[in-house]
Amino acid sequence: MLAIAEVKTWPRAYRSSSIEFKHLQIAFVVDQGGCERAMVQFGEQVELWHASPSIRLIAAFTFGQHGSTYRVRTLALMPASQDWLPAKNQGELDAIEAGVLAGLAFTTS
Repeated sequence: MLAIAEVKTWPRAYRSSSIEFKHLQIAFVVDQGGCERAMVQFGEQVELWHASPSIRLIAAFTFGQHGSTYRVRTLALMPASQDWLPAKNQGELDAIEAGVLAGLAFTTS
């Protein structure tokens, strides 16, 4: 199954652990290999999210149910501003927030 959700908790110790998502009442288990792969690919984004309360961390993931446990199979992470605009780093976040405050419109090309 596929889900897209905002991350509520992400483990600081990158071993087999659970991830909680906002508005979902269950935790999803990620094995140690999955945590390690995610940190290699998305470590900068996760650290930015941990460091800044104005960042939302969005996850797109596939999962399966094993008994009463839900296990993440694949995972992609994307940081976003409070206005749900994607931001790769703090510089982009600052530019987005300044643009929103100035009333600019954001479009894709």
